[in-house]
Formats: sequence, structure tokens, C-alpha cells
Amino acid sequence: MKADPDDLEYFLKIVKCFFLNSVYKPFWRNWLLSDPSIFFNPEVLHHFHCLFWDHDLQWCIVLLGPDEIDYCFSLIQTAVGYRSFQEGVSKLKQVTGHDHHAVQRYIIGVVVGAVPPKFLAAIRALLNFRYLAQMPRFDDNSFNRIEAALHAFHANKSAIITAGSRQGSKEPLELWEIPKLELLQHVVPSIRASGAIMQWSANVTEHTHVTEIKQPACSGNNQDYYSQIAQYLNRSDKCFRFDIATWLALAEQGGPDDDNDDECEQDKHEPDSEALHVSHYHIPTRRLVNYFETAEGIANGVMLNTVLPPRFFSSSSTAFCLTVKPSLWVSIDKASELYGLPELQSAIADYFHRIDCSAIDFAFEKMQTWFKVWVQQLNYHDQQSFEQPQSLLATPPSA
Repeated sequence: MKADPDDLEYFLKIVKCFFLNSVYKPFWRNWLLSDPSIFFNPEVLHHFHCLFWDHDLQWCIVLLGPDEIDYCFSLIQTAVGYRSFQEGVSKLKQVTGHDHHAVQRYIIGVVVGAVPPKFLAAIRALLNFRYLAQMPRFDDNSFNRIEAALHAFHANKSAIITAGSRQGSKEPLELWEIPKLELLQHVVPSIRASGAIMQWSANVTEHTHVTEIKQPACSGNNQDYYSQIAQYLNRSDKCFRFDIATWLALAEQGGPDDDNDDECEQDKHEPDSEALHVSHYHIPTRRLVNYFETAEGIANGVMLNTVLPPRFFSSSSTAFCLTVKPSLWVSIDKASELYGLPELQSAIADYFHRIDCSAIDFAFEKMQTWFKVWVQQLNYHDQQSFEQPQSLLATPPSA
């Protein structure tokens, strides 16, 4: 049944009139002496990074101007693994957490020299606060540094008002009624009560929007979008419950008798493991590659690597994977100069001599150079499991 547009419009007017935000009766309304600021833990993505994007960055854009700040961002030489903003940031829409991280790394270098010192100190204080509050463990010194960063912002925030950067829809604002900003004073008490806030992440639920909404929508016909998504979720839930019931029934029945193996095998229902909704809901979709197995297969000639030279190497405890595309193509002399390795050519010659390749001509123009690798380490607590690969980024050499 479709809602009447007139009724929906009337409902939205009533909601706006009473300043409602869809929360009618909070679930803690019957909890005596309950304090939401204590049991609602801060969340990094929305309370830190979105606060920066919606306010800190906007203050800088208003003060410098959209064209100037976009031009400054377009000039930044980004390090490997960092995002570049060739078109600037003032017109970006639907940005992700990765974009928030990148802009926070650049913003001080972009605005320094173009804003008043106290304005810069306020922006830097909030960045320090966010950085320190994301530590995995804390002590009294850590708490003091976090609180000092927040105090530094409040001591210099008047410069933002003075510069006219607090803009409303029609005119500059001279007040600080920002809920997310006010929430920052509860960060230290929350960490003391519940531990590091990095353990309370919304990334999983945010990613669910991709798997449960965006991907199913790609197979639709862009008609009745909301009803189709609701039907998809309803059917997925039914399949999920059916699979659970099937697995529980099989577990209760146990294995078949030896005399009736063939007959039971024909009649027994086994869920399709490839299409099992239980695994879809409860197992990460990202496949973890075993670099140890791949490197061993290449070394023994069992697995042929399609890309030459081989990109997988391993020792007893660490495996390395190089990207297909090298980071640099430079000569041996240039690489020796850039990385400060005066004995690089002799070391390469010694390596080829050891593997019986004496006829090596070092007059070739370029050599492949990587300064970004993926590393996988063996978990000695469980010899069958492997830690997630980590990207190790080295500072690229200066030209």
C-alpha cells in the first residue's frame, strides 16, 4: 500500500513544527538515574570525522574561499596510499571516511599562512584531540593530553567567530551550539568508563548499507525502489531463517545408519554451502590470500605465476607481495642516489654472481623499484591462521 503524498506532507509539517527527529519514546525512559552521555559511547566516524567535515573544513572554506582552497588542494603532492584532490574539496558530495582522513592530513598545510594564528591553533587543537582520542590504550598522561587539546580549542575558538567563518544559512553565527562539538567533553569520561572508543566502530553497519541496499539495487529496474529493497530484505531474512532451521534439524538427526547409507544419502537434504545465507551473514566477504602458500608454490614450480618476475616471497615467518605495477622505474645510479645506497650496484652484481649469472649488462636504462609492499605474518599462536596483510608505506624519495 502506497502512502498518500498529501498525508505524508502533512505528517512532515507536524514533525517539523514540534521539532521531532523520529525518536518518540527513548528506550531508556524507564531507567532510573540513567545518563545517555555515559552509556552512549562516542563513535569515531560520525562524532570525529563527520564533525571535521561539517564544521572545521567549512570554517576554512569560508575564510579562504572555495576557489582558493580547491587550488591549494590541487597543488599537494600526495604520498603513496594518500588520496589526491585534483578538483579540490569544496564541491565533494557523499564523501567516505577515507576522504575525511585524507583531508585532515592536509588541512593544516593548506591553510597555514592564510589564516590568523589563533584560528590555525583552534583547528590544530581539534585535530590533535581526534588523533589522541583514537589511541588503543590510555593512561593519566594520555587523558591529560586529550583534555589539554580540547582546552586549547576553547581558548582559541573566538578567532573563528571573529573571522566570520561560522556561517548559517543566511548570516554569520556568533554561537557554538554544535551537539557533536559539545559531545567532545564526554570523550575522556567515556574512555574511563568503557575503554578505548576505537572498539566502538560503526564501519560494519555502514558497510552493510552497501551489501544489503546498494548491491541488490543494481539488479533492479529502478522502479519502486523502496518496495523492491523491502521485499529483497524480507526474502533474504526468510532464507536465512530456513537455512538455520535446516542446519539445526540435521544436527539433531545426526549421521545416517551404516545399513541405509545409500538410501539416506539420496533422501537427505543438505543446504548448498555456496549459496548458504548463514555464511553470507556471518562470514566476512573479503577473501584472505595465503601468501605463504603462493610463495612456496612458485618456489617449487607447482604454481606458475602469471606475472614475471615473481611477486611473492616468504621466509619462515613473513611473506611479501609486491604490486603488479612498480612504484618507480629508475636506473641503478639514480636509485642509488635517491635512496642513499652507494653500494647498490655492487650488491646487485654480487647477487647475480651468487646465482651464476655472470653475464649481466648494467647498461639497461631502467630498473623496477617498489616502496609499497603487502606483508603477511604467521600467527604463532595458531599455525593455521594468518594475520591480515598490512600495507607498509615508505616515504617516497625526493626528486
